[in-house]
Amino acid sequence: MDRSGLILDYEDWPRHCRSASSVELSTPSLEGIQNVVYVGMGGSGCAGDILYDWLASRSDIPVVIVKDCHLPRFVNERTLVIAVSCSGDTEEALNAASEGVERGARVATVSSGGLLLEFSKKKGIPHTKVPHLRTPRSSFPYLFFPTLRLMIQALAIEGGQSEVDAAVQAVGEMHSLIRMESPVESNPAKQIATQTSSGVPLIYAARSARGVALRFKDSLNENAKLHAIHDYIPELCHNEIEAACTGSETVFKPILIGGVGETPEGEARFDAVRELLAANSPSVYEFSPITRNAIPGLLSALYCLDVASIYVAVLRAVDPVPTLYISQFKEILRRKLGFPSKPAHMSTGT
Repeated sequence: MDRSGLILDYEDWPRHCRSASSVELSTPSLEGIQNVVYVGMGGSGCAGDILYDWLASRSDIPVVIVKDCHLPRFVNERTLVIAVSCSGDTEEALNAASEGVERGARVATVSSGGLLLEFSKKKGIPHTKVPHLRTPRSSFPYLFFPTLRLMIQALAIEGGQSEVDAAVQAVGEMHSLIRMESPVESNPAKQIATQTSSGVPLIYAARSARGVALRFKDSLNENAKLHAIHDYIPELCHNEIEAACTGSETVFKPILIGGVGETPEGEARFDAVRELLAANSPSVYEFSPITRNAIPGLLSALYCLDVASIYVAVLRAVDPVPTLYISQFKEILRRKLGFPSKPAHMSTGT
């Protein structure tokens, strides 16, 4: 059912990651930055989620992820605003970039072209141009690595380049496990697909893998057109765990995603959730990153789960590429707001 060959993009992710890790960056002045706002939607926003999970314990400078049209009120001339859109035509990213310019923030943009590139040229904003693969979600390496490197520069993260290099290597190692030729018995992506294709996945993650769990949910939504529920530890221990362990419905398929560099408190909570699910659920699949090194572990886990979502689509006889209702939503939005044909910030004289 993968008529457009989306899986082929993922088969080539090791090469794409190597290429993306050396894309030439265009950056604004980073001196005196006091906070960072990352703006992106969908797959572009997911790159920010992964970076946020990593930076929570690495950066002294606050980092905020925005998935909306508008920037927080605190944004000013000492804010770095990174607006990311694979197509370059995402209204939220365009509007946020425009607001950043109006407030005097240091703005950097990343896209494959589109209106965001045009806007950046018009306003003299540093823009990093990246390739666009079959879909924005399969183009993830080109959204993630440039913004990762920009964050490393802006926040002066020690050892950041070694994380970049190790992440590229980890994706290659994961590819050897999940490539199309690998049988189910040794292929975690195919095992996860088998677990999730016939029910509603309950995706529960360690705190450090929060963004990975959200990405898996999103990929199942877009690729397999499948409902999924996601939550993370410790928050789910105060609400979701009650429903997960009380119901006997076999339609729910729990998947536990391990973390990277978890604290002893986090490990203890993960173990407790595992114990409760094992005692109260018919089947639980546990998936752990292939390395505890943060960025390599998170990115390679995301890679495996993305591929699993395509296998789920195939098992459900669904073509993973078309996103009919997202397209219909955008068309309705164009009629209501006149976007993107005449966005306000691209009008003559601004």
